[in-house]
Amino acid sequence: MAGNVEKTLIEKLKTGQFSIQLDETTTVSEEAILIVYIQYIEETAVKQDILILYNETNKRMQAADGTVIECKEKVDAFVRKVEYRRNKLRNGDLQHFPLLLQQSGGMLPDALTRQFAGHMDQLQEEMHSRFSDINEHITKDAWVMDPFLAKEEEVEHLQAEDELMDIKSNSVCKRFYDENGFKQFWLAKGPGVAPRLANHAITRYILPFATTYLSKTAFSALVTIKTKARNRLDVHSDFRLAVTKVTPDIESLAQEIQWQSSH
Repeated sequence: MAGNVEKTLIEKLKTGQFSIQLDETTTVSEEAILIVYIQYIEETAVKQDILILYNETNKRMQAADGTVIECKEKVDAFVRKVEYRRNKLRNGDLQHFPLLLQQSGGMLPDALTRQFAGHMDQLQEEMHSRFSDINEHITKDAWVMDPFLAKEEEVEHLQAEDELMDIKSNSVCKRFYDENGFKQFWLAKGPGVAPRLANHAITRYILPFATTYLSKTAFSALVTIKTKARNRLDVHSDFRLAVTKVTPDIESLAQEIQWQSSH
């Protein structure tokens, strides 16, 4: 079944765009493992699956879904919450720091207030610095989130002003966008109405992996399968079936096996 799943997945990847994510770990038997996850488009949905489990010991190749924009929004929200709590702290309000409120009795020395606030300032600066390049790109391509509020000047660098006007004038597209959100809009409606804009939105913001969540959950499955008691187990097939979202073609597999009569 694992081989059938792998074959099915590879056939899907031959006909469209995809992105990959790599992560590595070491098993209980000191094997260096590299996992390659694949994110691809099937019909109008973004799907993810395990593509390769690479075992460096034997030199053998084996084989969820937030966007960059959505993850960046969560980061921005976190930074704002840090700033809000820092301001509250400086004003002597510890309601958002329940443990600190309990330990201090509501009275925090000025020196500690300045020290804690300084740490929060450093955290804010680090977050801004770490995501500054993403901020620049997302600000430039804000039309991806809502093309109906965008201005034609925002897509001049893509030479797609006419496509944006086509979208903004299409009531069916607007209704679909309102009901399904920007991601489904670009995947389902975008390519037919505005292919250049849709390709940019999909390849830059929808298709790329935004986090390492899938790789981490895959490694958890790997640790469960390959334990110290089973450190010589070839995990290729078991691992693929444990993490894949592709359904094996049971009918074709059954046809390849000779039936046995009962005795």
